[in-house]
Amino acid sequence: MSKKDEAFVLFDQGFETGSPEVKALGIGKNTRKNYRLLWKREREKSPGEDIVEEIIETIKPEPQPSPTLVSIHSIPLGAYFEHAGKLYRKTKYIQDKVVGWCGPEVYHDKAFNLTDMVIPK
Repeated sequence: MSKKDEAFVLFDQGFETGSPEVKALGIGKNTRKNYRLLWKREREKSPGEDIVEEIIETIKPEPQPSPTLVSIHSIPLGAYFEHAGKLYRKTKYIQDKVVGWCGPEVYHDKAFNLTDMVIPK
């Protein structure tokens, strides 16, 4: 057993760095203090904490990139975009509105303001 391990056993038993039992190990004052700090850091973690942290890192979901929102005005005619979870195709302009068509399963025209934010597809 190393002197460090022996010091840790004594620290576990409640001895301090200046205790005669710890001094009897024959290690210097600064080394005893460093061992005590290392011992304290190791004991601050609860048993199994490293394993729990590793499991959490393993099951943590990958961050999903957030969709880029753009003004519907910047989408070219004929291009597809998503709005409120539905896919539309930009079909035409009527006055200050843009018409989007949602299909082919469902025929649904919708007028959008030129400043509405959508997700290009």
